[in-house]
Amino acid sequence: MKRTITNSESERILMEVQRLKDGLKNNKIVIVTFLLWILVTESFFGNGSKEWDFAIAQPTVLLKVGNVTEDDKKIISLNKQELQQDIEINSMVFSGISLYMDTLNQQISGKLELELVDKENGRLIKKWTNNLGDLKIKGFYDFMLSKPIEVKEKMQYTLKIKAINESKVVPQLTLVSNDELFSSELRVNGEKNTRIVPYRILGNNSGVLIYFLYAMYAGMTLSLFIMCIMLLKKKRIELIFSVSVFVIGMIYLFVIPPFVVPDEPAHFINAYAQSSRLLGKEVVDDSGKVLVASDALWGQDKNVARRDVYIQFMKGALGKGTANSGDAIATIETSLQFNPGYIPQIIGISLARIFRMNSEQLLLLGRLFALLWYCFIMFWAIKFIPFGKAALFIIGMLPMTMQQVVSYSYDSVLFGVCFFCISFILYIAYRKEKIKWYDIVIVLLITVTISLIKLVY
Repeated sequence: MKRTITNSESERILMEVQRLKDGLKNNKIVIVTFLLWILVTESFFGNGSKEWDFAIAQPTVLLKVGNVTEDDKKIISLNKQELQQDIEINSMVFSGISLYMDTLNQQISGKLELELVDKENGRLIKKWTNNLGDLKIKGFYDFMLSKPIEVKEKMQYTLKIKAINESKVVPQLTLVSNDELFSSELRVNGEKNTRIVPYRILGNNSGVLIYFLYAMYAGMTLSLFIMCIMLLKKKRIELIFSVSVFVIGMIYLFVIPPFVVPDEPAHFINAYAQSSRLLGKEVVDDSGKVLVASDALWGQDKNVARRDVYIQFMKGALGKGTANSGDAIATIETSLQFNPGYIPQIIGISLARIFRMNSEQLLLLGRLFALLWYCFIMFWAIKFIPFGKAALFIIGMLPMTMQQVVSYSYDSVLFGVCFFCISFILYIAYRKEKIKWYDIVIVLLITVTISLIKLVY
């Protein structure tokens, strides 16, 4: 005789099946998150360990003297000439010196001799002899000491440079203008020259980068953990996005140092000028160039993602950066017309100036407010869109998108407003039975904002 399944038993079976499905779904989330974490760990400490070890082993740049530009540089022949350049060490400890070389395309053989001499007593500190054929470089070449040297304040040294040529091509060095900020004097065969050989003073290794590595790894781990927990607790997708993009955006803030994003220096100057106007500070000089508080805010050597730029940015963010004091620096001319695309950055810059933060912290805070705005506007964009929430989630977190939204570019505001505009129009079309007057006002305000940020849109 067949047994009849009652309604209560049927409900219990269905509940058990649903529980198993939920458990499998939750386990899938945990497994995928764990696999992603393994991948992140391997990329940081497995395949990438050699690159990190190499970067950390490199010396830090304590001082750079001489700005190499195509318009200003001069070439000097080293044929039967001896160069002596006096340099000043302002650091307590240094581990080497770099000279600017431009021998990338030169077919040279012979030797380059470099001596570092104590100017006070003539004592030879270190002598380097390098094959000219090995110096195929356009940039600074490092000459390292056997071990770091402790020096007195403003210690004077002399660099002696001589080439022993064994080819038809005459070796050359690049000379640049002497800005006379440091005690650097060049003598060619005993005669004083108005120019100098560009050089850099090197310090100990770049060990501070290990903190940068750990911070990035912890940030990636934290973002995966947060997304996993919020998915398991079935939080709303717009909330998951905002929290996740904030954590990942904080990583991007440090991975992409200031002025590396295309045209970011010009965007920063626009935002800074509006901040000066807001705070009642002097905006431009007599020639119409925007004034910033210090050279540390405008150094053009920031626009490359180099190791020393990362180190300076990390130290500054931790409170060890350059204070914004001294004479104001004239930068570039720019349009002083107000652009709503800079509002978050203006707020961040202004707060940093009010609380007298250092240069790196000011640059960081302006970008941070741009990221906070993006998190806020994208929360509502994903909330309002009637379909395609996952697609908008992914698009809003693409690397190119993140690069722009953590920068001083007005794209950081524009992207979020455009995403919200699309979402709100779709929401009106598919979710509302009747368009209200305030819906039209909201769309109008969005359209005007987009037009003011970028007129071509």
